[in-house]
Amino acid sequence: MKKTKVSAVWIASALLSLAPVASASENVAPVSAQSVVSLSATEEVSNIKPTIIDDNMFYPMDAHLINNVTHTGSSAYTGKFTTAPENGIYLNVWVKNNASSSVFIDISRNGLKITDGYELKVGSQKTISFEDMLGNGLSGDWEVYIYNKTGDKYKLNINARQF
Repeated sequence: MKKTKVSAVWIASALLSLAPVASASENVAPVSAQSVVSLSATEEVSNIKPTIIDDNMFYPMDAHLINNVTHTGSSAYTGKFTTAPENGIYLNVWVKNNASSSVFIDISRNGLKITDGYELKVGSQKTISFEDMLGNGLSGDWEVYIYNKTGDKYKLNINARQF
């Protein structure tokens, strides 16, 4: 009986950890060589798959790496954090653009760009999701850089979580 309960709890927790990815799959934009999301050909980032998701997907049990940041003013946003394998194989970076012009998002891991100039239009929000395809858990030093090309003031909301 104990073995069954432990197995059921483990299966339930595994399914719950996958729920955000499965529920958002209908909103996932395809990533292609023509897409604004570009992948570096280096081995360092070749095992990480980025996906753009329309929903805000953050849950209290995740490792919050950027937690409810509101960025305003005239300078670009830079956020840095470190991921650890024990926190999971997924990383979501969510940005909402409340400014009067489009912003562009660069996300790097260990100094190598994974997303390069992803455009986020006025009033839009996106979740950029990363998955460690090897299943070992994401690790590394990450940087989120958000800028505009007009010099307009920024009004952004940013979150990042690992699960």
